[in-house]
Amino acid sequence: MLRYVDKIILPYVSSVRDSLPLSQCNQRAIALFDIFKATQSPTLLKKLKDNNITPLFVPASCTDRLQPLNLSVNFEYKQSLKGCFHDCYSNQVAKMLGDKDGDVTTVANVDMKTSTLKPIHAEWLISTHYKMEGRGDLIIAGFKKAGLV
Repeated sequence: MLRYVDKIILPYVSSVRDSLPLSQCNQRAIALFDIFKATQSPTLLKKLKDNNITPLFVPASCTDRLQPLNLSVNFEYKQSLKGCFHDCYSNQVAKMLGDKDGDVTTVANVDMKTSTLKPIHAEWLISTHYKMEGRGDLIIAGFKKAGLV
């Protein structure tokens, strides 16, 4: 989490502050986080405080109100991954049933071992990333759905 703060949050906050008029360049920033252990470590909280960033923790069951990417980008991403899984699974079942030459007494056993799914899942992640890459509209849609724009 510290690396995320160093590589993403601090450079972003710095660039926003640099774009502000001189009278506002020390403006306090806020960072929204889910409540989980990594975001509440004393080291992380000190780093945020030292950089004039106030952490706000989103209570359980409230992410739909305060985390707009959960409403749009993450939803679409998960839907795409589920679609990849459904396509793969149904293709394997159809192939196995086709190989049985109409014998309805046999069961199509799909290999769900982690060792089998890991490389396939990696392909799904990459293809989903490429599908989502040009969807900047989803970010704006999430903020609108959350009522933050």
